[in-house]
Amino acid sequence: MRSSCPPFLQKDNRAAGGFTLAELLIASSVSVAMIGIALLILISSLGSYVQGSRRAGVEQNSMLQSERLAREIRQAKKITRITETGTYPLYLKIKFLALNDKEVSYLYDAESKNLARKETGVPDRMIARIFQTHDDVAFAGFDRDGNTTTVPADVKSIRISLKVTDDKNENTSAVRTMISLRN
Repeated sequence: MRSSCPPFLQKDNRAAGGFTLAELLIASSVSVAMIGIALLILISSLGSYVQGSRRAGVEQNSMLQSERLAREIRQAKKITRITETGTYPLYLKIKFLALNDKEVSYLYDAESKNLARKETGVPDRMIARIFQTHDDVAFAGFDRDGNTTTVPADVKSIRISLKVTDDKNENTSAVRTMISLRN
């Protein structure tokens, strides 16, 4: 039997304008997955940023320390000792007479992995945290002909090598510079 109502007034048995339970579950699952992926990307990017910042800080610290050492040694009145040996745990690296006539030395502490600056009448200061062994901080003296020497009177230039690390031993930076003595 046909209905006598016009087609626009006839009742449709389908739900008008709603979502089924299956559609809601699929939509929410897709949304959760997209949010999860976005969070993973954000966390990964943040980790990379932090790692890059730490690496840049270590590199900046190593450059700053090597420049400071170079400036101070370049202006030294005279070198009084340059060596790679010492008594464990302290290894004397270099000793010189500064412009203010105070004796300054740089020592490497093998236990704490620190390079320290000692000056007569001034409290010791840690200069840098050095990575692994005493081989990673070196002061090599060179004579007029470019040959290595440990005789203080013959030293005309010094090569400084530093390998600095952060507190977690995750990031390292190696710096090597050559200094010609002025005095």
